[in-house]
Amino acid sequence: MDSDLRNTPGTRFRLWPGLWMPGVILGIGILVSVALANTLARTIADLGLEAYHARHQALVATIAARLQHTPGQQLPASLTSALATDLPEGLQLRIDTLARHTKQAVLELGNVDEPRDSEALRTELTLPGRHWMVTTTPSAGWIDRASNPARWQILTAGAGISVLAALLMLVACRRLAIRNARIRQQQAQLDRDQQQITNLQVEKSVLRHALNDSEARSRDLVRLGGAVIAELDHQGRIGFVSAQIADMLGRAPSDLTDQPFEQLVSEQDRSRFRESLDSARSEEDLTRTDLALIGAEDARPVRVCLRLKTIKDPVHGITGFRLSATPD
Repeated sequence: MDSDLRNTPGTRFRLWPGLWMPGVILGIGILVSVALANTLARTIADLGLEAYHARHQALVATIAARLQHTPGQQLPASLTSALATDLPEGLQLRIDTLARHTKQAVLELGNVDEPRDSEALRTELTLPGRHWMVTTTPSAGWIDRASNPARWQILTAGAGISVLAALLMLVACRRLAIRNARIRQQQAQLDRDQQQITNLQVEKSVLRHALNDSEARSRDLVRLGGAVIAELDHQGRIGFVSAQIADMLGRAPSDLTDQPFEQLVSEQDRSRFRESLDSARSEEDLTRTDLALIGAEDARPVRVCLRLKTIKDPVHGITGFRLSATPD
């Protein structure tokens, strides 16, 4: 395809048609992918936030259920172990007492590097002999841990599909450019051929006119001349003879067609006529001889100066003779 494009005129300095379409497809595809990724990420983040709230409430419910009938301020070791097991990674649990002012937490579980205090949930828990504040604090990005990968996956997939569609459209534009260039080339060739045909028609008309003029001139010269003009085939039979034969010998030209010209030569001159034919064949030049022609039975022989010239074809050689007979 590259060679076709380079060899096709009109594609090197001409923009491909429809080049805006791959750009529009790519731009719209990326915008739609970004919008869809953000929408889905927000939805997943909302679900993550609901899951975080549910996890917080589940921890509070577990603590309340386990300590409902257990008096005292301290937490049983079994409850502490169960909470440590159930606490997910990235979530911090802290229990503070509200009964007295102290900075010492009743329980603190979970090691969070970057706690997000703004997203912390607090629940006041009142049990027999206990007045506590249960606080859960997520790490940075814990709620969005599922939405961020989903956002990038959608962006990657959408951008990849958009780029692929744009490339396919670019290939289509390239093919269209090659086709248009070939159409322009064919149209230019068609115009040149049409112009050449027009020129040939003009030349044909000129040649036909010249040929008609030449034929008319030849007919006029034959009519104006006093000589008999004839064409013979290679065997000496008459193919054409001018109308002067009627005035000279009293014979109609139509009656002499396909007849041997030798029959119009007097018997004593026929050998000389044959020698003239042989001499014209061998020398391929104009041959002149004097002899008598005879016409009707009651007509007198007419002495003429006979001139012979061979008709030569490049393929078949000598195909006949042209002659003129001028009365002496």
